[in-house]
Amino acid sequence: MFRAHSLSSFGMCFRYLSTLLLAASSLAVQAQSVTASNPRSLVDALQSAGYRGELDADSSGDPLVRSASEGTNWAIYFYGCENNRNCSSVQFHAGFEVSDKLPLATANEWNRSWRFGSAYSDVNGNAHLQWDLNLDEGGISRALFLDTLELWNLAVGRFRDHIGR
Repeated sequence: MFRAHSLSSFGMCFRYLSTLLLAASSLAVQAQSVTASNPRSLVDALQSAGYRGELDADSSGDPLVRSASEGTNWAIYFYGCENNRNCSSVQFHAGFEVSDKLPLATANEWNRSWRFGSAYSDVNGNAHLQWDLNLDEGGISRALFLDTLELWNLAVGRFRDHIGR
């Protein structure tokens, strides 16, 4: 009888500890995730990689992160927000003033030849590069975000060269 009781207590204790460890590991994974619902997680990831990361707000009050690389300022806009919080996706964006309007053929050539980052011309003819990233349902790992950041920086540099800036 004593032995069965001890095993039963041990089993309950083991289940309790297993649950605690699982919860703790889940929290650790969440702490390392980059999510649009936690704009600070993007700022922290940027800064950990040596980039400037400044949390701000856009004209409608949604979060906005300002950064730069290789002499080009760019921003991360937040979308799918509810009352300026709990956002679901982000968009990397870089704008370039050009002396002549960006030719449609130049933007189209970029969009055909470069898989990452979409180019367009605004109403004033200035060039823009954007890249959308879905961060809903728990976001992505910090490692994947930093890998995406490397590709973004490569795209910004190549786009700048592509438009002759």
